[in-house]
Amino acid sequence: MKTLKVLFLLILSLFLLSGCYESKYPIAGTKEQVKPELIGNYIGENFPELKVIPISDTDYFILFSNKDGNVTIGKAYSLAIGNSNLMIFQELSSGKNNYWFFKYDCKKINNTYVMTARSISDNFIKLNPPKNQDELQQIITKNFENDIMFDEPQTFLKLINTDIKLSLYLPEKE
Repeated sequence: MKTLKVLFLLILSLFLLSGCYESKYPIAGTKEQVKPELIGNYIGENFPELKVIPISDTDYFILFSNKDGNVTIGKAYSLAIGNSNLMIFQELSSGKNNYWFFKYDCKKINNTYVMTARSISDNFIKLNPPKNQDELQQIITKNFENDIMFDEPQTFLKLINTDIKLSLYLPEKE
């Protein structure tokens, strides 16, 4: 019975994430500094919990759960592509250590931060699958402003009074 439950959760997780492209390759580039406005706890329509915690000057620890309570854990960093941002998320909770890619924006609206994230669509990448990291980077960079490359946006609201202090997680500067 326990094996059946685990198998069901695994299949459900794969189904829920089927639209998001997973890669064994990350994207190279100069990592952006941690953005204080990203740090904190968020809620979203399809993701009741999203936590973004800095773990270095450039990297984040991210935890999110979906409506069914399945939790995904990983680490991430951000790159600037033109005037937009790309979050490279390395999923660690399944043990596969694959990378997911999200175009995101975080704006302050009426004293509340609103983050919008769009994952790179698995269907778009399947049209011309990359053979290596360089090809993947070229596909993403070339099509980054093309809405067809992305899944539907997910919107998250930052919870008030839940800021995570950046100084608690980053080493002191000498």
